[in-house]
Amino acid sequence: MNRILVIVVTYNAMKWADRCFGSLRNSALPADVFVVDNGSCDGTQDYLEERFPEVHLYRNNENSG
Repeated sequence: MNRILVIVVTYNAMKWADRCFGSLRNSALPADVFVVDNGSCDGTQDYLEERFPEVHLYRNNENSG
């Protein structure tokens, strides 16, 4: 079976996290999900690690665009 690679760039994305990553989790095709977080200060990083442990999270210290 094919797998897809998904790369998501986030910055203070708490209000979209469940909808976005929940949808990817429930996709008919298995997906490897990588998140590059640009220094969120709303708890996004910790929330993703706790709620979506299958996501590969890369934490930037600042919003580099």
